[in-house]
Amino acid sequence: MAAGRPRKFESPEQMQAAIDKYFDRCDSNTKQIVNKQGEVEVIDAPIPYTIEGLCVCLEVCRDTLLNYEKDDGYKEFFDTVKKAKSKVTERQVEMALSGNSNSTLTIFLLKCNQKYNDQPQQEQNQEITVKIVRPEK
Repeated sequence: MAAGRPRKFESPEQMQAAIDKYFDRCDSNTKQIVNKQGEVEVIDAPIPYTIEGLCVCLEVCRDTLLNYEKDDGYKEFFDTVKKAKSKVTERQVEMALSGNSNSTLTIFLLKCNQKYNDQPQQEQNQEITVKIVRPEK
């Protein structure tokens, strides 16, 4: 008997169906407004994609989603999770670039969820020579 909790998703196809449900829910969201003539109108109001929203829809915590993305024991889910995260990232970047979302928040989310970094990475390879000098007696 395997230790630990059973997987939430038995197959990548089952997970993909739940992911598609999340994106469809976000894309098909509407809201009612009152126009200048006093009439109620229903307009499209898509919900922004987020990793956190995806996790809520999948009924898993963020760490669990990240575990499905790892190669150890979940490799069949790797592409499914990567594609979903890429779709979230694409939408967030497009919304920020078009001025339809807060750019600062988008930067924060990309750093937290997608490992983006705005600082150049510098490798430090320094050789250090240590000379041990013993006092004379």
